[in-house]
Amino acid sequence: YLDLPVGVNHDGYDVWKEKNLYALDAAAGAPPDALFTSGQNWGFPPLHPAALRAQGYRHFIAYLRNHLRFAGVLRIDHLMMLHRLFWIPKGMEAKDGVYVKYRPEEYYAILALESQRARSLLIGENLGTVPPEVTPAMERHAIQQMYVVEYEAANPHLTGLRAPPANSVASLNTHDMFPIASFWEGHDVPYREKLGLIRGDDVARERGESERRRGVLTDFLRRDGWLKGEAWGTREILKALLAFLAASPARLVIVNLEDLWLELNPQNVPGTWREHPNWKRRLRLSLEQFAGDAAVIEALKLVDSRRPGRSDEPTRPAELEAASP
Repeated sequence: YLDLPVGVNHDGYDVWKEKNLYALDAAAGAPPDALFTSGQNWGFPPLHPAALRAQGYRHFIAYLRNHLRFAGVLRIDHLMMLHRLFWIPKGMEAKDGVYVKYRPEEYYAILALESQRARSLLIGENLGTVPPEVTPAMERHAIQQMYVVEYEAANPHLTGLRAPPANSVASLNTHDMFPIASFWEGHDVPYREKLGLIRGDDVARERGESERRRGVLTDFLRRDGWLKGEAWGTREILKALLAFLAASPARLVIVNLEDLWLELNPQNVPGTWREHPNWKRRLRLSLEQFAGDAAVIEALKLVDSRRPGRSDEPTRPAELEAASP
Protein backbone atom coordinates (compact mmCIF):
# COMPACT_ATOMS: atom_id res chain seq x y z
CA TYR A 1 0.00 0.00 0.00
CA LEU A 2 1.63 3.24 -1.17
CA ASP A 3 0.58 6.86 -1.60
CA LEU A 4 0.90 8.85 -4.83
CA PRO A 5 1.52 12.40 -3.59
CA VAL A 6 -0.24 15.41 -5.04
CA GLY A 7 3.06 17.26 -5.32
CA VAL A 8 6.77 17.40 -4.57
CA ASN A 9 9.12 19.70 -2.69
CA HIS A 10 10.09 22.95 -4.41
CA ASP A 11 13.77 22.16 -3.79
CA GLY A 12 13.56 18.49 -4.75
CA TYR A 13 14.88 16.51 -7.70
CA ASP A 14 11.66 16.50 -9.72
CA VAL A 15 11.41 20.29 -9.84
CA TRP A 16 15.12 20.63 -10.59
CA LYS A 17 14.92 18.15 -13.48
CA GLU A 18 11.55 19.26 -14.92
CA LYS A 19 11.46 22.93 -13.93
CA ASN A 20 9.39 23.93 -16.96
CA LEU A 21 6.54 21.65 -15.82
CA TYR A 22 5.96 23.47 -12.52
CA ALA A 23 4.34 26.82 -11.71
CA LEU A 24 7.10 28.08 -9.43
CA ASP A 25 5.34 31.31 -8.40
CA ALA A 26 2.37 29.48 -6.92
CA ALA A 27 1.66 26.85 -4.29
CA ALA A 28 -0.92 24.08 -4.36
CA GLY A 29 -3.50 23.93 -1.60
CA ALA A 30 -7.18 23.75 -0.78
CA PRO A 31 -9.89 26.32 -0.06
CA PRO A 32 -11.55 26.59 3.36
CA ASP A 33 -13.84 23.67 4.24
CA ALA A 34 -15.61 22.21 7.27
CA LEU A 35 -12.43 20.79 8.82
CA PHE A 36 -9.84 23.33 7.63
CA THR A 37 -11.63 26.64 7.95
CA SER A 38 -8.67 28.81 6.91
CA GLY A 39 -7.88 26.71 3.86
CA GLN A 40 -4.59 24.92 3.29
CA ASN A 41 -1.33 25.99 1.69
CA TRP A 42 0.72 22.87 1.01
CA GLY A 43 3.82 24.81 0.07
CA PHE A 44 4.81 23.00 -3.13
CA PRO A 45 4.50 24.17 -6.75
CA PRO A 46 1.63 22.76 -8.84
CA LEU A 47 2.17 21.03 -12.15
CA HIS A 48 1.36 23.23 -15.14
CA PRO A 49 -1.43 21.44 -17.07
CA ALA A 50 -0.49 22.78 -20.52
CA ALA A 51 3.23 22.07 -20.11
CA LEU A 52 2.58 18.54 -18.85
CA ARG A 53 0.19 17.80 -21.71
CA ALA A 54 2.65 19.16 -24.27
CA GLN A 55 5.17 16.48 -23.28
CA GLY A 56 2.55 13.72 -23.46
CA TYR A 57 2.31 13.34 -19.66
CA ARG A 58 5.72 11.65 -19.68
CA HIS A 59 6.59 12.93 -16.21
CA PHE A 60 3.27 11.83 -14.68
CA ILE A 61 3.55 8.37 -16.28
CA ALA A 62 7.13 7.96 -15.02
CA TYR A 63 6.37 8.59 -11.37
CA LEU A 64 3.12 6.61 -11.56
CA ARG A 65 5.02 3.59 -12.93
CA ASN A 66 7.66 3.96 -10.26
CA HIS A 67 5.02 3.62 -7.54
CA LEU A 68 3.23 0.77 -9.28
CA ARG A 69 6.46 -1.25 -9.38
CA PHE A 70 5.90 -1.89 -5.68
CA ALA A 71 2.26 -1.08 -4.85
CA GLY A 72 -0.51 -3.65 -4.96
CA VAL A 73 -2.76 -0.85 -3.70
CA LEU A 74 -2.04 2.77 -4.63
CA ARG A 75 -3.81 5.71 -3.02
CA ILE A 76 -3.97 8.83 -5.19
CA ASP A 77 -3.66 11.83 -2.92
CA HIS A 78 -6.20 14.61 -3.57
CA LEU A 79 -7.80 12.92 -6.57
CA MET A 80 -9.55 16.20 -7.43
CA MET A 81 -6.21 17.33 -8.87
CA LEU A 82 -7.07 15.32 -11.98
CA HIS A 83 -9.98 17.72 -12.52
CA ARG A 84 -8.77 20.97 -10.97
CA LEU A 85 -6.19 22.16 -8.47
CA PHE A 86 -6.30 25.11 -6.10
CA TRP A 87 -3.41 27.47 -6.86
CA ILE A 88 -2.30 30.07 -4.31
CA PRO A 89 -0.20 32.91 -5.76
CA LYS A 90 3.10 33.49 -4.01
CA GLY A 91 2.74 35.70 -0.94
CA MET A 92 -1.03 35.29 -0.61
CA GLU A 93 -3.14 33.36 1.89
CA ALA A 94 -4.87 30.07 1.14
CA LYS A 95 -8.31 31.68 1.07
CA ASP A 96 -7.16 33.91 -1.81
CA GLY A 97 -6.33 31.07 -4.22
CA VAL A 98 -8.10 30.09 -7.44
CA TYR A 99 -8.89 26.83 -9.20
CA VAL A 100 -6.98 25.88 -12.35
CA LYS A 101 -8.57 23.22 -14.56
CA TYR A 102 -6.84 20.07 -15.82
CA ARG A 103 -7.95 17.39 -18.32
CA PRO A 104 -9.36 14.58 -16.15
CA GLU A 105 -10.21 12.02 -18.83
CA GLU A 106 -6.62 12.01 -20.07
CA TYR A 107 -5.37 11.38 -16.53
CA TYR A 108 -7.97 8.65 -15.94
CA ALA A 109 -6.95 6.93 -19.18
CA ILE A 110 -3.33 6.82 -18.03
CA LEU A 111 -4.31 5.56 -14.58
CA ALA A 112 -6.51 2.82 -16.06
CA LEU A 113 -3.81 1.60 -18.43
CA GLU A 114 -0.94 1.66 -15.95
CA SER A 115 -2.87 0.11 -13.05
CA GLN A 116 -4.12 -2.67 -15.34
CA ARG A 117 -0.59 -3.40 -16.51
CA ALA A 118 0.63 -3.51 -12.90
CA ARG A 119 -2.45 -5.42 -11.66
CA SER A 120 -2.87 -2.85 -8.89
CA LEU A 121 -5.93 -1.47 -7.10
CA LEU A 122 -6.38 2.31 -7.14
CA ILE A 123 -7.88 4.38 -4.32
CA GLY A 124 -8.79 8.03 -4.79
CA GLU A 125 -8.71 10.51 -1.92
CA ASN A 126 -12.00 12.32 -2.59
CA LEU A 127 -12.29 14.33 0.64
CA GLY A 128 -12.88 18.01 1.31
CA THR A 129 -14.25 20.21 -1.47
CA VAL A 130 -15.20 17.66 -4.15
CA PRO A 131 -16.68 18.72 -7.53
CA PRO A 132 -19.87 16.78 -8.39
CA GLU A 133 -18.28 15.12 -11.41
CA VAL A 134 -15.51 13.42 -9.40
CA THR A 135 -17.42 10.53 -7.80
CA PRO A 136 -19.12 9.40 -11.06
CA ALA A 137 -15.72 9.52 -12.79
CA MET A 138 -14.21 7.35 -10.07
CA GLU A 139 -17.03 4.83 -10.46
CA ARG A 140 -16.58 4.73 -14.25
CA HIS A 141 -12.89 3.96 -13.89
CA ALA A 142 -13.21 1.54 -10.91
CA ILE A 143 -11.25 3.74 -8.53
CA GLN A 144 -12.14 3.04 -4.90
CA GLN A 145 -13.53 5.92 -2.84
CA MET A 146 -12.48 6.93 0.66
CA TYR A 147 -14.83 6.90 3.63
CA VAL A 148 -13.54 8.76 6.68
CA VAL A 149 -15.56 8.90 9.90
CA GLU A 150 -14.45 12.41 10.87
CA TYR A 151 -15.41 13.80 7.45
CA GLU A 152 -18.77 12.04 7.61
CA ALA A 153 -19.47 13.50 11.05
CA ALA A 154 -18.56 16.99 9.78
CA ASN A 155 -21.60 17.01 7.47
CA PRO A 156 -24.07 19.37 9.20
CA HIS A 157 -27.02 17.74 7.45
CA LEU A 158 -26.44 14.28 8.93
CA THR A 159 -27.50 13.03 12.35
CA GLY A 160 -25.52 9.80 12.11
CA LEU A 161 -23.14 7.86 9.91
CA ARG A 162 -24.06 6.33 6.59
CA ALA A 163 -22.64 2.88 5.96
CA PRO A 164 -19.39 2.86 3.98
CA PRO A 165 -20.15 1.77 0.40
CA ALA A 166 -18.73 -1.46 -1.00
CA ASN A 167 -16.39 0.38 -3.37
CA SER A 168 -14.68 2.28 -0.57
CA VAL A 169 -11.72 2.19 1.76
CA ALA A 170 -12.92 3.06 5.27
CA SER A 171 -11.00 4.62 8.16
CA LEU A 172 -11.50 6.76 11.24
CA ASN A 173 -9.25 9.55 9.98
CA THR A 174 -6.36 10.27 7.62
CA HIS A 175 -2.75 11.34 7.97
CA ASP A 176 -3.99 14.94 7.61
CA MET A 177 -6.07 14.71 10.79
CA PHE A 178 -5.47 14.48 14.51
CA PRO A 179 -5.58 11.02 16.09
CA ILE A 180 -9.01 9.92 17.27
CA ALA A 181 -8.10 10.37 20.96
CA SER A 182 -6.96 13.95 20.34
CA PHE A 183 -10.20 14.75 18.52
CA TRP A 184 -12.36 12.98 21.11
CA GLU A 185 -10.70 14.58 24.15
CA GLY A 186 -10.67 18.07 22.62
CA HIS A 187 -6.92 18.53 22.19
CA ASP A 188 -7.08 19.30 18.46
CA VAL A 189 -8.54 22.82 18.57
CA PRO A 190 -6.05 24.22 21.15
CA TYR A 191 -3.21 22.61 19.19
CA ARG A 192 -4.29 24.34 15.98
CA GLU A 193 -4.76 27.63 17.85
CA LYS A 194 -1.22 27.38 19.23
CA LEU A 195 0.11 26.96 15.68
CA GLY A 196 -1.80 30.04 14.52
CA LEU A 197 -4.06 28.07 12.16
CA ILE A 198 -7.20 29.43 13.84
CA ARG A 199 -7.65 32.73 15.67
CA GLY A 200 -10.20 34.87 17.45
CA ASP A 201 -13.84 33.91 17.01
CA ASP A 202 -12.84 30.91 14.90
CA VAL A 203 -11.47 29.17 18.00
CA ALA A 204 -14.83 29.15 19.80
CA ARG A 205 -16.63 28.19 16.61
CA GLU A 206 -14.23 25.30 15.97
CA ARG A 207 -14.56 24.12 19.56
CA GLY A 208 -18.34 24.13 19.23
CA GLU A 209 -18.18 22.28 15.92
CA SER A 210 -15.93 19.59 17.41
CA GLU A 211 -18.39 19.15 20.27
CA ARG A 212 -21.23 18.84 17.77
CA ARG A 213 -19.40 16.14 15.80
CA ARG A 214 -18.62 14.19 18.95
CA GLY A 215 -22.30 14.41 19.89
CA VAL A 216 -23.37 13.13 16.47
CA LEU A 217 -21.02 10.17 16.73
CA THR A 218 -22.00 9.33 20.31
CA ASP A 219 -25.72 9.46 19.52
CA PHE A 220 -25.23 7.28 16.45
CA LEU A 221 -23.12 4.67 18.24
CA ARG A 222 -25.61 4.40 21.09
CA ARG A 223 -28.71 4.47 18.89
CA ASP A 224 -27.41 1.75 16.57
CA GLY A 225 -26.11 -0.44 19.37
CA TRP A 226 -22.36 -0.09 18.88
CA LEU A 227 -21.87 1.60 22.26
CA LYS A 228 -23.38 0.01 25.37
CA GLY A 229 -24.08 1.36 28.85
CA GLU A 230 -23.50 4.80 30.32
CA ALA A 231 -19.89 4.63 31.50
CA TRP A 232 -17.43 4.76 28.63
CA GLY A 233 -14.27 6.57 27.66
CA THR A 234 -12.10 7.16 24.62
CA ARG A 235 -11.07 3.52 24.27
CA GLU A 236 -14.69 2.38 24.23
CA ILE A 237 -15.45 4.96 21.54
CA LEU A 238 -12.47 3.71 19.52
CA LYS A 239 -13.61 0.10 19.75
CA ALA A 240 -17.20 0.97 18.83
CA LEU A 241 -16.12 2.94 15.75
CA LEU A 242 -13.71 0.22 14.66
CA ALA A 243 -16.43 -2.41 15.02
CA PHE A 244 -18.79 -0.28 12.91
CA LEU A 245 -16.22 0.11 10.13
CA ALA A 246 -15.11 -3.51 10.22
CA ALA A 247 -18.67 -4.83 9.92
CA SER A 248 -19.39 -2.61 6.90
CA PRO A 249 -19.24 -3.71 3.24
CA ALA A 250 -16.18 -1.49 2.64
CA ARG A 251 -13.58 -3.23 0.49
CA LEU A 252 -10.77 -2.33 2.87
CA VAL A 253 -10.58 -0.95 6.40
CA ILE A 254 -7.48 1.03 7.37
CA VAL A 255 -6.49 1.53 11.01
CA ASN A 256 -4.01 4.18 12.12
CA LEU A 257 -1.59 2.37 14.43
CA GLU A 258 -1.26 5.39 16.72
CA ASP A 259 -5.01 5.41 17.30
CA LEU A 260 -4.70 1.98 18.88
CA TRP A 261 -2.70 3.31 21.84
CA LEU A 262 -4.68 6.59 22.00
CA GLU A 263 -1.90 8.89 20.78
CA LEU A 264 -2.75 12.59 21.21
CA ASN A 265 -0.11 14.27 19.02
CA PRO A 266 -0.50 14.45 15.22
CA GLN A 267 2.15 13.25 12.79
CA ASN A 268 1.14 15.85 10.21
CA VAL A 269 -0.68 19.19 10.37
CA PRO A 270 -1.68 20.44 6.89
CA GLY A 271 -0.78 24.02 6.14
CA THR A 272 2.39 23.89 8.25
CA TRP A 273 6.01 23.16 7.53
CA ARG A 274 8.08 25.61 9.61
CA GLU A 275 5.45 25.73 12.36
CA HIS A 276 5.22 22.00 13.03
CA PRO A 277 7.76 19.15 12.61
CA ASN A 278 5.66 17.00 10.32
CA TRP A 279 6.58 13.32 9.94
CA LYS A 280 9.46 13.58 12.42
CA ARG A 281 8.00 12.30 15.69
CA ARG A 282 8.94 8.73 16.58
CA LEU A 283 6.20 6.26 17.47
CA ARG A 284 5.58 5.93 21.19
CA LEU A 285 5.82 2.14 21.02
CA SER A 286 8.60 0.08 19.49
CA LEU A 287 7.74 -2.86 17.25
CA GLU A 288 8.29 -5.26 20.15
CA GLN A 289 6.13 -3.19 22.51
CA PHE A 290 3.44 -2.81 19.88
CA ALA A 291 3.28 -6.57 19.26
CA GLY A 292 2.93 -7.24 22.97
CA ASP A 293 0.42 -4.52 23.87
CA ALA A 294 -2.83 -6.22 24.93
CA ALA A 295 -5.08 -3.25 24.06
CA VAL A 296 -3.56 -2.90 20.60
CA ILE A 297 -3.88 -6.62 19.83
CA GLU A 298 -7.46 -6.67 21.12
CA ALA A 299 -8.44 -3.82 18.78
CA LEU A 300 -6.81 -5.49 15.76
CA LYS A 301 -8.52 -8.79 16.53
CA LEU A 302 -11.83 -6.93 16.81
CA VAL A 303 -11.40 -5.48 13.32
CA ASP A 304 -10.31 -8.80 11.85
CA SER A 305 -13.20 -10.75 13.37
CA ARG A 306 -15.89 -8.30 12.22
CA ARG A 307 -14.89 -8.19 8.58
CA PRO A 308 -17.58 -9.62 6.22
CA GLY A 309 -17.02 -13.29 5.50
CA ARG A 310 -15.68 -14.10 8.95
CA SER A 311 -18.22 -16.42 10.57
CA ASP A 312 -16.32 -17.17 13.78
CA GLU A 313 -17.42 -13.95 15.51
CA PRO A 314 -20.66 -11.90 15.60
CA THR A 315 -20.62 -8.81 13.39
CA ARG A 316 -23.74 -6.76 14.11
CA PRO A 317 -24.68 -4.88 17.31
CA ALA A 318 -27.62 -7.17 18.13
CA GLU A 319 -25.41 -10.22 17.67
CA LEU A 320 -22.73 -8.67 19.85
CA GLU A 321 -25.24 -8.10 22.63
CA ALA A 322 -26.66 -11.62 22.33
CA ALA A 323 -23.16 -13.07 22.50
CA SER A 324 -22.21 -11.14 25.64
CA PRO A 325 -22.17 -13.12 28.91
